[in-house]
Formats: sequence, structure tokens, C-alpha cells
Amino acid sequence: MIYRQPSKDSKKWQSKLIQGNDKNGNTVIFDVNFVTGGYWESGKDNKIVYAGESGGLDKLETQEINEKLAVADEVISVGAADCQGEDTNKQEALSRDRASNLQDKLRGIKILNRERYPNYRRLILGQYLTKYCKDYETKEQRRIVVIFANKAEDSVNINMNEAWENALKDYDSKEKILGDLRLKDYSLVKIDN
Repeated sequence: MIYRQPSKDSKKWQSKLIQGNDKNGNTVIFDVNFVTGGYWESGKDNKIVYAGESGGLDKLETQEINEKLAVADEVISVGAADCQGEDTNKQEALSRDRASNLQDKLRGIKILNRERYPNYRRLILGQYLTKYCKDYETKEQRRIVVIFANKAEDSVNINMNEAWENALKDYDSKEKILGDLRLKDYSLVKIDN
């Protein structure tokens, strides 16, 4: 693999920090990052639209993302599908494939000066649920999101699922913690490897 200097476009990603604890009281900080002005291309699992241009996942790599990868204990790639498409199963599969492709892209980034690599998982949201679906309103439903999880104490064994569920409890169901995405608006919402 050839290492190339990532983009320094600091406005590409926005982030929000949320905190959760497992049942033993161990703390995890979740750094939720979403692309500003970028979305999955409609119906595609390996193409995005950023700044009005279609392209591959290479457009997502920035110095900021590389720095977060270098210190994360866990990386969660999020996949979402919009309300278009009558077959929910196909849309959920598209959501899963988007999360997988994003995960593969992040795994492929060479991290310099790192003793161990983070664990990688997927958050599969499924299809956006709504009675009204208009083509021009669906791009926010396909937001590109990556979550970097960091333990507050390095040596502690933490149940990340419990910490994630705990973090979500602190937010009202109307809170959009994943950019424009609300978990309650999707058909699946499942974390897996």
C-alpha cells in the first residue's frame, strides 16, 4: 500500500462528542463524525457525492480522520439508506454494504506510529422510515458517519455495546446525534462486526 498525504480540508468533517458508561461504570467517549456537504450517492454502496461531485470513498480521507484513527480504541462505520425503494430488505442490505465499504476504506488507511490497530465495527441503520418520500429531500437520510470510540482509561476492559446504549439514553429521541440522522427514524439500527 502506498501512503499518500491526506487532504487538509478541515471543513469536510463535523463532530459531536457523547459519553457513555458500561454497567461497571467504565467510561467511553464517542466522537461522532459526519461529512459536511457529502452523502452516499443514491442507490450506490461505494460512491459518494461531496461538494456536488460524485466519486469514491477516497474523497473522505483527511488528516483529521487519520489522526483520529491513530488514537481510537474502536471505529464504527455507519451505513444508512434513504426512504426510496419499496423493498425494505434491499434498502437494509444497501445500508449494510455502505457500512462495510466505509469500514474497508478506514481499515485500509495506513496508520503510522501505532502499536495496535483499533477494533472495527458497523452500525447498520437500515432504511429511513417515512410516509412521505421526495427525491430532493433524501440526501440527509444518506449522511456519511464514522464514530471513533475512546476509553477513558486505557487498561480497562469495557463493554462498548453497553456504553453505546448508555450514551444514547442521555439524548432525547428527537436529538440528531449522527448529523441529520435520528436512530428512531430507521428500520434496523444494529451494531455488528
